[in-house]
Amino acid sequence: MVAVNKQLNEEAIRLSVNVATIPVQEHFVYNTQASTRFSDDSSIRDYSRSSVESLLATGGIKGYPEDNTFRPQGTITKLEFLSMVVNSLDQDGTKLAEGVQQAKDDVEDGISYYDRYKKRGTLDSFWGGKAFDLILGARMLDIGISYERASNGGNWDTPITRQDAAMMVYQGLKALKGNDLYVTMGVAENRNGGKKLIGDWDELTDTDVPDGYRQSVSSCAHPDDILSLYEAGILQGDSESKFYPNKYLTREDSAIIIDKAVNPEKRAKVTIPEADKEIDKTERAV
Repeated sequence: MVAVNKQLNEEAIRLSVNVATIPVQEHFVYNTQASTRFSDDSSIRDYSRSSVESLLATGGIKGYPEDNTFRPQGTITKLEFLSMVVNSLDQDGTKLAEGVQQAKDDVEDGISYYDRYKKRGTLDSFWGGKAFDLILGARMLDIGISYERASNGGNWDTPITRQDAAMMVYQGLKALKGNDLYVTMGVAENRNGGKKLIGDWDELTDTDVPDGYRQSVSSCAHPDDILSLYEAGILQGDSESKFYPNKYLTREDSAIIIDKAVNPEKRAKVTIPEADKEIDKTERAV
């Protein structure tokens, strides 16, 4: 009887904890049965609640360790958003583990890419070094790689903008789910019509970013990533369909976007507008 109880307990633990296949770090261990609510649950607005609860249930998000708050209207850092993308689109950690292994297998002058970065220590400041495998593994999969250009390892602990979040979701779907939305949605063929879905595709807009930086979607570094997500029904603008690329993303809005990326049935139904007819400027008026 004791042996049976022990076996049942071990099975219960196995089902309640999802451990990624990369070397175990605290960040990658989730007890998804531990909490179905945050301590500030009442501050989550109705329009985002189902997405927040969906990601909480699957381990895509969790509360701040010091008080189990979600802080839905607060900003989210680039590293926190990367964590949400990877944990939600690669729930068993298989793909991320492959990325980490690629870094270890990439050996030059007797030292692996993985150990070279360990030695540099440029990523040690993020989450006390616990984010090392997450950042490096994602980089090898081409997720969030643009943040790694700085010599200090990237600005991972700063708030993420909406355009950078869109880029990361696009890259995550491509690397972790094998879904290149640029190809799937036929953006190359329907761009002229598709861009009508975005109210600030060409118009400069105020962005509510502290430095007041104004930018249209078409002038972003990766405008087709944003357009692909609009056409797929993952992104939607405000009442005027404006995206505000440099506005900081909130934590509850990040949950909505990632929930739609994970669950296609929750995406908006989108009809791609027809492109404007091009006028042949070589024709002379009669």
